[in-house]
Amino acid sequence: MEKKRLEVAMDLDGVLANVTSAVLGRISIDSHTPVTLADVDKWDWLTPMGFAQEYFLKTYCSTWEDYPMNAFEPYERLAGQYIAELCEQHNVDIVTGHNESSREAIAAWLKQHKIPYRRLIMHGCFVSKAGLPYDVFVDDSPSFAKKIAADPRGRLYFLFDQLYNADVPETAAVIRIRSLSEITKRLRDMEPANQR
Repeated sequence: MEKKRLEVAMDLDGVLANVTSAVLGRISIDSHTPVTLADVDKWDWLTPMGFAQEYFLKTYCSTWEDYPMNAFEPYERLAGQYIAELCEQHNVDIVTGHNESSREAIAAWLKQHKIPYRRLIMHGCFVSKAGLPYDVFVDDSPSFAKKIAADPRGRLYFLFDQLYNADVPETAAVIRIRSLSEITKRLRDMEPANQR
């Protein structure tokens, strides 16, 4: 029996690219208060500082346009290798909440770090990915994880471990990972024995 190639949506910020430090620098300037990674302990961490969630999203959405691509490091040095292994068995798209205006910078960053993918989907800011036709999502958003956990379609959500999503419980649909290297093995372990 031929193995089914799953459709995988791989997030960019917070999973592949560490843009948080650059964003925190901008927020520190705007708020006149130093903000560190330790302050980012929940998804809505800006509200207590007097910022609306929309400010946070807008700041993130313009990150790839406002900073040179060498300002961002991959979360994992071997990310390209791990994604290549995943691409051998499944269809992997990079699906980001950034606008089309960031495509060139993001594509160049992915190429620089040798991260393969089938398509780069610029989903746009402020738009939920939950309606997209993917079998598997790899993301860091706790609110998105909760949507997938409640989704009756049986889709999987690999939650890339971050301090701000630590309170999200694992379920049959939401699986916490600490490294991208875990995805291929976990998907393989879920396959019926006759498809391995």
